[in-house]
Amino acid sequence: MRIPLPNGSQVFVSSAVDAVTLDPPAIAAVGWVPIQKVTDGISASGGTERWAQHTPLGSYLDTRRPNGRDPIDTQISYQEAPGSAHHQLIAAGKAARAPLGWRIKFPNGAQILFSGYASGTLLPVMNRNNLMTVTVSIAVIGEPQRISN
Repeated sequence: MRIPLPNGSQVFVSSAVDAVTLDPPAIAAVGWVPIQKVTDGISASGGTERWAQHTPLGSYLDTRRPNGRDPIDTQISYQEAPGSAHHQLIAAGKAARAPLGWRIKFPNGAQILFSGYASGTLLPVMNRNNLMTVTVSIAVIGEPQRISN
């Protein structure tokens, strides 16, 4: 049973990442496992441009040029369920230090697809009167792809 986020979005994970290119599997590929009961949504950080700055000889003004981007990290929290297929898949990927495919499906049909390494303790956290949750951090590989229908 898939339980979507409050806005109707769904999150999936797969271990079928291409070993050479590290690309995630295709959207229609078999093997996507839904992450049940995503609780706090999805957050991301990083991806900002880095700049090389210098002052040319004879110039008063500094010059900046793009010099790459910071890596992107994402966090997903879900209800703790140690026997679930998604939790076992994430834990196995983390233990093997293997990239996993990640897919977010929005209610309008658009999807975000990326590969990334799972990290974090995978220990459940519980606040008073709330569900026990696990937060997995994902070190994104490359640039996430947004696919519109």
